[in-house]
Amino acid sequence: MCDFLLMALRVWGGPGRSSDHFARSLGFADKTAFHSKCYGFIEALESGKGLDFSDMSVAISLARVAVFDDYYGAGSEWATVTGFSSEEANVMLIALEAISERSSG
Repeated sequence: MCDFLLMALRVWGGPGRSSDHFARSLGFADKTAFHSKCYGFIEALESGKGLDFSDMSVAISLARVAVFDDYYGAGSEWATVTGFSSEEANVMLIALEAISERSSG
């Protein structure tokens, strides 16, 4: 599942597009801060450090946008970009949310 989350977060460095407005709506100062946080999540996951509950919640939310939003994320191109169907992605997102919830306490 970590590979799936990494794949979803990497969309933000490729077909996903952000703007300052989008980034601010998610609580970031601007799109530079948004991308910096995404890359930080990727680095933490790749290094095996993992993410705390708060960061995992944000990462899962960003993954959900990457998967299902046609404007900001990969959306209808998700399967083409990643090889995962939207249905498979949704199952993985739900599982990640459940794991994150259990880990939080």
